[in-house]
Amino acid sequence: MNSEFGGTSPQDNTNIKASMGPSGFDQNHVFNMGYSWEIPSGSLTGVTRALIGGWQTTGIWTAETGRPFNLGIQFDNANVGSRGNYQRPNLVGNPFPAGWTKTYGPAGLFFDPSAFAVAAPFTFGNLGRNALRGPGFKNFDIGIFKNFRLSERLRLQFRAEAFNAFNVTNFGNPGGTVGTANFGRITGTASPQRSIQLGLKLNF
Repeated sequence: MNSEFGGTSPQDNTNIKASMGPSGFDQNHVFNMGYSWEIPSGSLTGVTRALIGGWQTTGIWTAETGRPFNLGIQFDNANVGSRGNYQRPNLVGNPFPAGWTKTYGPAGLFFDPSAFAVAAPFTFGNLGRNALRGPGFKNFDIGIFKNFRLSERLRLQFRAEAFNAFNVTNFGNPGGTVGTANFGRITGTASPQRSIQLGLKLNF
């Protein structure tokens, strides 16, 4: 019934069950994989070993389905003195009608806003809590290292690391307040663009 940071109130204190729904951080599928692989070079010698040996690759790959988000209205429609955006609208249609294509970004619509309407005055909306799910999330961090053995104790490592290596754009949730300009529209992203860093590390 409550999974938001700092806590929220139920829509209707006399009908707590109406505010039960998926947690705000519920996800149906989460995939995380980390790996580290050093290219074998045990049988190599001389120049070949110097060129091919000592290479290592690492990575962290993440893929997740979207999290639920809540839809609300921006005023106290039920006239109960609510001080937060806890009251929800009525569901009057299909948010994803046949042939609907989710569009990401301010110019498009993630869901059909006409599927929701403010309830009659002095009443609560019939839409459940956290009724829709936002976009998924994908991220791939990759590192490539070359190790140079300088002596018995010293080793120099060249590092090349790419965060969000494939430059995947992960979008935030769409606007969820009925009647606002961004209702149903996604206006932000949930991860930074690709960044690459190079470095040298001396191990001793």
